[in-house]
Amino acid sequence: AFQHIRDLDAGTAQQMALLRPEEREEVRTYLTRRETELAPGILKFWLDTSATEPRSIATSNTLLGMRGQMAPVMGMLDPDHRASVEAEYNQLLDADVQGAIQADTATWPAIPATMDGAEELGRQESGFLQRFGQYSSTSSFNAAMAQFASERTRIYSAVVPEWEKQVAAMPAQSAAIDARKNELNLLGVTSADRSTPLFHAF
Repeated sequence: AFQHIRDLDAGTAQQMALLRPEEREEVRTYLTRRETELAPGILKFWLDTSATEPRSIATSNTLLGMRGQMAPVMGMLDPDHRASVEAEYNQLLDADVQGAIQADTATWPAIPATMDGAEELGRQESGFLQRFGQYSSTSSFNAAMAQFASERTRIYSAVVPEWEKQVAAMPAQSAAIDARKNELNLLGVTSADRSTPLFHAF
């Protein structure tokens, strides 16, 4: 019914041209009002139906696809109602991916606090973002990113003292300096990282 109204709105240009401006405005006002009236019921049916399905990554893909299709319907809600629907949607999505995200991050605490470990953690983060970046609105994704930040602090805090010793003892030669710079590049250090106290030591 919602899409039918949209089709009517898009397909009545010739008929609308025959109306006076105030009549055209009246028609558009009516169509918008009907969309607004239909939107809550459509979204409730969608979320209620989705809630009955088994939670899994496969279900999450369906949910993500439907979220895109529901964007015009969501746009008809007032801000508070839309926020409520988004929260319910994210709860369902989180239930779909929680187990997979926890399994993916379970090995992070075992990564050693060494330069090699720092590189490995960077690779783990990159792979995680490729697999789960589309779920960034979920609490499980945000918890994983908080865990990553904690693990990075653990590893780099242990690496810094040894790094300082090695840098202090290295020859003042361009090749040696470039090699040290390249080590930082392999860690995936960003410009934002370099402004933090932890990376200032590097």
